[in-house]
Amino acid sequence: MLVVPINHICLNEKGSPFIYGTRIKVSHIVIEHQIWKKTPEAIQQDFPHLSLSQIFAALAYYFDHQKIIDTEINNSDQYVKKMANQQLTN
Repeated sequence: MLVVPINHICLNEKGSPFIYGTRIKVSHIVIEHQIWKKTPEAIQQDFPHLSLSQIFAALAYYFDHQKIIDTEINNSDQYVKKMANQQLTN
């Protein structure tokens, strides 16, 4: 059997996965799907430059690397909260 890779997902210089040929991170697609409960078809309506195969590849990557992506999302949330608090105190 020959395993054929689907080359829709790449890693940036920080190791964060994104959809090849775009600036859309896998975590962005995950948030749309997991938090906002959007279907892949609804996500495509919001991101018409993405194909369904790119969206499904992002979700497949997430389910294979869920702990890492969840940590990335959590770290991003914490950073946003920290910056918001700094703005309030300045």
